Amino acid sequence: MLVFAQSLGSTPKDGAYPQMEHQTQPPRELIAILGSNREELCTAWIDLIQRSPGYQAPGQPTIDLYLLAMRGLDAVIEALSTGSYATLETYLARLNHTILSMGSDIAEANHMMFLLKESAMSAVRRDLPPGSAAALAACGRLDACLDHAVTFLARQYASATNDRLRQRQQQTATLLEIVQAAASTLDLDEVLHRVGDAISAVVGLPHYGFRLIDEERHLLIPHYVAEAERSGSFSASSSRMPALPLSGLDALERHLLEKKEPAICVNTETDPRVVRSLTRLYGIKSMLAIPFVVKGRVVAIAFGCTYDEYRDFTQEEIDLACGIANAVGLAIENARLYQRVKEMAIVEERDRLAREMHDNVAQALSTLQLKASQAAAYLAHGRTQEAKGNLDELEDMISEAHTDVREAIFDMRTIVSPADGLLPTLQDYLDAYRTHYGVDVQMSVQDGLELGLARDAEFQVLRIIQEALTNVRKHADAGRATIDIRLEDSHVRISVSDEGRGFDPVHVMGQAGRHMGLQVMRERADSIGGTLKIESHPGQGSHIILSVPSSPNGGTP
Repeated sequence: MLVFAQSLGSTPKDGAYPQMEHQTQPPRELIAILGSNREELCTAWIDLIQRSPGYQAPGQPTIDLYLLAMRGLDAVIEALSTGSYATLETYLARLNHTILSMGSDIAEANHMMFLLKESAMSAVRRDLPPGSAAALAACGRLDACLDHAVTFLARQYASATNDRLRQRQQQTATLLEIVQAAASTLDLDEVLHRVGDAISAVVGLPHYGFRLIDEERHLLIPHYVAEAERSGSFSASSSRMPALPLSGLDALERHLLEKKEPAICVNTETDPRVVRSLTRLYGIKSMLAIPFVVKGRVVAIAFGCTYDEYRDFTQEEIDLACGIANAVGLAIENARLYQRVKEMAIVEERDRLAREMHDNVAQALSTLQLKASQAAAYLAHGRTQEAKGNLDELEDMISEAHTDVREAIFDMRTIVSPADGLLPTLQDYLDAYRTHYGVDVQMSVQDGLELGLARDAEFQVLRIIQEALTNVRKHADAGRATIDIRLEDSHVRISVSDEGRGFDPVHVMGQAGRHMGLQVMRERADSIGGTLKIESHPGQGSHIILSVPSSPNGGTP
């Protein structure tokens, strides 16, 4: 579409193109015709432009277009008169820069120059005899001038295109770095920090904050990540802002969620979409809000703000910010899902620990209470011998409960170090276990074994082994136990064995509300895709066999 230049106020770099000089005598007749018909030629030139297919009116007064056309004609006359194209090249550079910045291409500028020749030749044909040497010379000089203009525009267009290509390549490389940085961690705070810093850098806004969309609870949740030093700033205060129901959002937030496109507020005081009480509270002057869209859903919103001045945002800045949002939206969603999984795992672990405490401690306390009541009743009836027997049992039970609590604390303090891994951590635990509880536990590991377990799997495996050893200490009446770890059919097989008194697994598992430790062990195995097998018979010891899938690429965080 042909678009006439609205302004010629910007110029490319000086010296970007070499000047070309004419060495022949100036075409005086042609120069005289163009000079004496300047107003007529400019009017005809503008008329040809406006009648061109696809012409789009620039929305500026005709007098401005006339002056711009006059400036171009004068540049052509100067080139013909002096043989120097310097002024014409300056005009063409400004014209081309303006047309390109308006989204058009080189064809627009070239077409304008051909229309100039057409309007000029109409005057030449009227003032010079057709087919005369003077007319042919005038046409030739106009063609030479036009050829130089077209060549100049082509070279400039190629340079501008290369500059834009390099800029886009740099932007693509920047986006790739941002995506890689955001995707390299599953920590939500770290992901948002990196994304916020990137958007802040491309837009030039030092203050930013996030709102996360919780679709399950229908809430918009503020998430503070910016290191704002300004007291009372929007980003610094966002950590204190309550979650908002999605049904009670302001017009700006509804626009972001429904339209899934950025929102620009140059002046929050006059923008009807924002809540002025909040923007005044935080001192916000201008705001740019960017939605993060994943599979058609807005998962988060980034807000960049200014506090000291009002400012607008260029289309390039908005496009870059949206490009970042489009590229890293999935990374934010993955980090949120990972955080949710961790929260669920914490809740499940607390539930398991609560049931284990109930199994070991709560039942012991209930029994202690019963024994204490019996001792009191014996003493009330003068049956001191029976009371003494109950008190002796109480002392043993309290000692056992104390040992259980100490063991539970000891077990919970043992954490698999990411640097060391499961096997070294387990070996250190067993060394301390022998010292504390007097049970000789030996561990055998297949030579060269690489477990290939994820960190959550390592954690659950450790807890299962700890519970199995607790059962050895409390119920097996065995002073020795063995742990064997090896790889079988892409599964890590871990067995905890003793030669103690043994038990009937069917009978034990059928006792509702009791022996919850065995049930928790099964749940832990199920949570990591493993299986737990219990082999035992009264008087023949017991074997707890855990099988967990092993990854050939090793564990993941």
